Order: sequence, then C-alpha cells, then structure tokens
Amino acid sequence: MLVIGRGGKSATLRIFNVGTAVLRYRYFHLMWLFQIAYGLRYTWLLPSPTGAYERPITEQEMQQYHIAEQLRVKWWWHWGLLALLVVLVGFALVMALVSATGALG
Repeated sequence: MLVIGRGGKSATLRIFNVGTAVLRYRYFHLMWLFQIAYGLRYTWLLPSPTGAYERPITEQEMQQYHIAEQLRVKWWWHWGLLALLVVLVGFALVMALVSATGALG
C-alpha cells in the first residue's frame, strides 16, 4: 500500500467571453487524507488559430474577475498535513508535561 506520495492537480474556471482560468498546483500527501499544496500558479488558457496558448493571469485580472475567490484549493487539501503535524506536536507536548509532573500516577 502506498502511504506517501506527491503529484500535481489542476482546476479550471470558464469565464464567458474571456477564456478559461486554470489553477495548477503540486501536492505532497500522507495516506491521501493529509496533504499540503504548494506552487500554486494561475494562467489563462486562451484560444488561438493554431489551438490554444497559456499566459499568466495578471493581478488586475485576478481582482476584476474574482478568480482567487472562485478558483482555489480547499483548506484541508492546502494545509491538512500541517494541521496533522500541529496536532501531533501538541499531543507530544501534553504527554511530556504530564509525564514530567507525574500527574498520571
């Protein structure tokens, strides 16, 4: 069974009369449940006579079409692995404090 892995994903948002906004990102995961996304990149996928081409989305276009609000990585997919690490470190600290004070026995 594969426990850890990495890869890339993309999401698209069609904006009428403008083009298609594409969000591409990389991720690292632990058992498919806890992952952390990085390297987010927004681009336009625009039609051309020879097919399609890509270009980066400017900050002005991001605000004008509200792309960042509509096209984003879910919170858990973006920070799930970090949340797991915070919980594990917190649990280890609590156990260390309990052990040091002798509160369990």
